[in-house]
Amino acid sequence: MNVEAVIDGFVAQEKNRLTREKQLDYEITRCEKSGKSLNPISRSHAKRIALAYAKKTRSHRFKRVSKSFLIAVENNAMAFIKDRVNRLPSRGQTLS
Repeated sequence: MNVEAVIDGFVAQEKNRLTREKQLDYEITRCEKSGKSLNPISRSHAKRIALAYAKKTRSHRFKRVSKSFLIAVENNAMAFIKDRVNRLPSRGQTLS
């Protein structure tokens, strides 16, 4: 078996998986009724928490929170939600 063919196949498979995952994320973050985007977090709350935590624990005082920081928080929240849902058994009615 050709090593390059195996590597090319793996790369194609990973690209396909990432595309499917992005599409799934897009679909689950859209409100069915209005079509608006659903955020897994409140950005204003995340900003206030981050700045308050930095004030208590860091010697340098931060004044702003970047958009990339908030995107990272949203991505981590989305990954946490998906992980918790996937770990639960397929019975019952309550996500816990």
